[in-house]
Amino acid sequence: MVSQHLLLLLVFIGAAFYVYLLALLQLQHYALPPTSYAHIPHLQHDPYLDGGVSSSSTARTGDRPHPAPTAIGTLLRNHPKILNICNLQTLEFDETKMIGKKERPGLEIFNHTSKLAYGPKITKTGSTSAVILLRKALNATHQDKFNKYSQRNEFENLGQYTFFGFVRHPMERFLAGFHQVEVFWTMEWFNGDIKRHGLQWWNQSCLPMPTNLTKGKGKRRKSWHQKNRTKTAVRLHPCTGSEIRNDDATRLGRLNAFLDDIATVGYFDKHIMPITYQLSINRAFTESSEEFQPLVFDIKSMNDVIDFIAKQETGDVLRNGDKNTNMKRKGDERQPWVIKWSELKEMASSGGDREAQLAQNAIEKMCSLYETDVRCLPYDVPECKNFSVF
Repeated sequence: MVSQHLLLLLVFIGAAFYVYLLALLQLQHYALPPTSYAHIPHLQHDPYLDGGVSSSSTARTGDRPHPAPTAIGTLLRNHPKILNICNLQTLEFDETKMIGKKERPGLEIFNHTSKLAYGPKITKTGSTSAVILLRKALNATHQDKFNKYSQRNEFENLGQYTFFGFVRHPMERFLAGFHQVEVFWTMEWFNGDIKRHGLQWWNQSCLPMPTNLTKGKGKRRKSWHQKNRTKTAVRLHPCTGSEIRNDDATRLGRLNAFLDDIATVGYFDKHIMPITYQLSINRAFTESSEEFQPLVFDIKSMNDVIDFIAKQETGDVLRNGDKNTNMKRKGDERQPWVIKWSELKEMASSGGDREAQLAQNAIEKMCSLYETDVRCLPYDVPECKNFSVF
């Protein structure tokens, strides 16, 4: 009896397997070859099928028809505060010196209906403030208005948007970037870069180092290393290369050492990478026709531009409390390395003493390292005309 049941079970399994094989053969007969679409016209030239090419293709939007801008895009293109910058394609850069992390794609789509987009985003030009203000101006959330433009999106989509961004005086921007890197070093967030690039500035012209930076009144802000360091542990990169002083000569010596690192190693952080280089590699510029290049404004025009956009989109403007205000930094016991451009110029013209010479040296190095920014952006930097590179 058991053997009969076993025999019936085997017969049933065999029949099922036979049906499965027939079905499989039928599927194979009608299935398309995995990488061949030659017989399907609308798939013949699709580069995204089966990993044919990556979305980082170098095709230029400028080679394709560009749709007419939306009404607000047209209005923005006629805004009186647009800056005239040089043709970025005429600039040459030493790519081997651009070793810091780059902002790619550095674009923020914020209004898909009006086809307006904020970008390129350039570090230390108010990019964080711009994103926050645009959200407030349009009453937008991150999800529905500020989705970062995906690398996988087809490039044709870029041509549908009017891009706009902000820049600032190149010398002021560099000094803000220098301040940012010093903060990173102070909080021990720059240890990897120091080791990777063999940087030297941090151990020269030693200034008093704050044990913590404060954020808000009375609130301490410490790095992970500071929070988790034992009492006997030491900093990985303390400044011991000179006597600790807090005077102008030491501050200027440290700035010069920082500039020397850039000249020797390259632009090792995105906060000090030339504005023009970051613009020149950005997709909004490289993939747009000459007629539809992104609009560039000065950081001081940010409130006016965003108010203009908000007025067109919502009929309202930003409240005074929401508007951007210029961040003012001054060298004190917490941030002794801070040097403003106006202060640096004043030091350079103060006479023939050591501080004046150090300030003049720093300005000459800045003019050389950021020559493309000085030549290309519409800012008056007469100090650079005194040097042979100009």
